[in-house]
Formats: sequence, structure tokens, C-alpha cells
Amino acid sequence: METKTIIFDMDGVLVDSEPVYLQAFQAFLEENGCAVNPEILKAVAGASVKDTWTYMSWMWKEPITPDELHKEFRRQHPDFQIPYKEVMFEGLEKLLYTLRERGMTIALASSSPEKSIKRMLAETGLEGYFSVIVSGEMFKESKPNPEIYLYTLSRIGASQKDCIVVED
Repeated sequence: METKTIIFDMDGVLVDSEPVYLQAFQAFLEENGCAVNPEILKAVAGASVKDTWTYMSWMWKEPITPDELHKEFRRQHPDFQIPYKEVMFEGLEKLLYTLRERGMTIALASSSPEKSIKRMLAETGLEGYFSVIVSGEMFKESKPNPEIYLYTLSRIGASQKDCIVVED
């Protein structure tokens, strides 16, 4: 087997954004008088947007839909954004450069919304390293469902046996 393709996840792999999200979500819940369940909050890490707000709604002080809770978070914290440049893992750009120089096809498959992926790539200057970029919002089910990876491979034209996936 010769690895020719590497598919990277984004949050927790390219950028250490998950602690920032978890801290913001915990503060939001506490500010609003909600009891935080650490196990449920931990499940938010790496979850799709839909699943994130479903989990968060389970900890809300009264019944609320995930969409309503997401809107409430945005209303209370309209300027919240991950500082991607600040949380990019050290040595990442050098790694991507080396992989590309060795002829590897590099892809990005993330559960994050496309808008967030594009902003991360622009802020970190990494946009030129990825042949294919895929957002989980394109699929019915989020990871660990393999659909996102199979779709990414089909876009590249690569086989599973020649691929490595890097996840947190």
C-alpha cells in the first residue's frame, strides 16, 4: 500500500478550536442559569452544527428547539468567532507544504459549516494546500458516518486503500 491521499478534519486537527467553543458554550449556559452537564458538553466537540445545538438544548433551563437556542446564542454573542490564526497548530503549514511537495493529494473534510471552513482557510493562509474541501452540512448525517469521507474520495478520484484520514 502506498498512501497517496490524506484527508484532514479541521477542528481539533488543523486548529485547536474545540476548547474555545466549549468555553464559550459553557459560559453561555451558565450566564443563562443552566446546569452544565460535562458529559453532554464534551459531546459537542466535533459535532455538526445541528447536533451541537441539540446537545446544548438538553442543558437549557426550559424546553427550546435547537434552532431557537442557536439564535439565542447569536443574539447574546453576535461577535463570537474562533480566532483561527491564533489557534492553528504549530508546524501545520510546514507539514502541509512537505506533503504537497511529496506529491500527496490533500483534502479537508469537516463537520463545520462551509462558511467557517472558508474563513479558517483565509485567516490561516492554508487555502492553497487542499485539492478538495468538503463540509458536513452537505450530508444528512454527520461523522462518524463515513459518507463525508467516501464523497471526498470520489471527488479526488482516489481509493480507500491509498488514503489516510487524520481525525482527533
